[in-house]
Amino acid sequence: MAVGCVVIQWARVEAVMQRLCVGILGSSGPIGYALTANLGNRSISEFLGVVAQGTVPQSNDDHFPKELETLVAEFDRLLGLRNRLAHNTWPRSNDEERVVALVARFKGKIRLLEEIWSFEQIEAIIDEVVELRDALEIFGERYGFFDGFKRWADEQDERGVRPEPVPVVDTKRSARMQSYLDSIWEEPSAGEREKPKSGN
Repeated sequence: MAVGCVVIQWARVEAVMQRLCVGILGSSGPIGYALTANLGNRSISEFLGVVAQGTVPQSNDDHFPKELETLVAEFDRLLGLRNRLAHNTWPRSNDEERVVALVARFKGKIRLLEEIWSFEQIEAIIDEVVELRDALEIFGERYGFFDGFKRWADEQDERGVRPEPVPVVDTKRSARMQSYLDSIWEEPSAGEREKPKSGN
C-alpha cells in the first residue's frame, strides 16, 4: 500500500513537470502535451537542466536558475528512490514495521541483494514527493508558466467542448480467469490430499 502511494504521488509530480515544460515551451493545451507526451523522466530532467542554465529569455529573475536547478536535483533524487521502490520485488515482511525488498543487479554478473525498508522510511519519501509537487506548483505559478494552459482550459469551458472525464477501462476479471481461480481454491491443499497407495 505504501509503495502504491509513492507511485501515485509521483505520477502527480510528473503531471506538474509536464505542464512546466509545456509552459516553458510557450505552448498550451493539446499542442504542448503533444510535444511532451513521449518525454520520459530523464529527458524532462535534462531539458529543465538546460533551461536552468539561462536559456529562458522571459525570466529576468536572478533566482530563477538556482530555483530550477534545486528543483531538478530534488526531482532526480526522488526519482531514484521512486524507481527503487516501484521496481523492487517485495517477497516478505520482516515484522509489522519493516519489509524486505529483493534487488537484482546485472553488471557483468547477476547479484541478488536484500534491503530492509521501514514503513516510516517509505512514508517519509511520500511526504517528500508531495512537498516537491507543491514546490513545483508554486514555482510554475510564480513565473507564469501555467498561464497559457489555464487560458486554454478556460476557453474550453466557455465553449463547452472540454470533454467530461470518462470511466476507467473495464477492470473486471475474465470469466476464464475466474473459473481457474475457483477451481484451484476448491482443490484440497497438498496436506489434505490422499497419498497414493504403494503397491505390494
